[in-house]
Amino acid sequence: MQAHIEQRTPRPQPAAQQQAQPAQYLTTKAAAAMLGLGVSTLELWRAKGKGPAFVKLPGAGGAVRYARQELDAWIARTDFGT
Repeated sequence: MQAHIEQRTPRPQPAAQQQAQPAQYLTTKAAAAMLGLGVSTLELWRAKGKGPAFVKLPGAGGAVRYARQELDAWIARTDFGT
């Protein structure tokens, strides 16, 4: 007697279960270029608590970096169809 083996195609995993890609961090200059803004605009927004989220790296003289994912999310939130 042979056992019946059912073959199934694996289901795609939901996005939350897929392996997350490591965050890509950009300098202020690179983030400004990506957003089509001046470096001074991002610096001013940081001082005023506006604009996209950023991080300050410890032990790097307070170097500021912007996560690419955060910039993409910020663009999506601020897109008013213009």
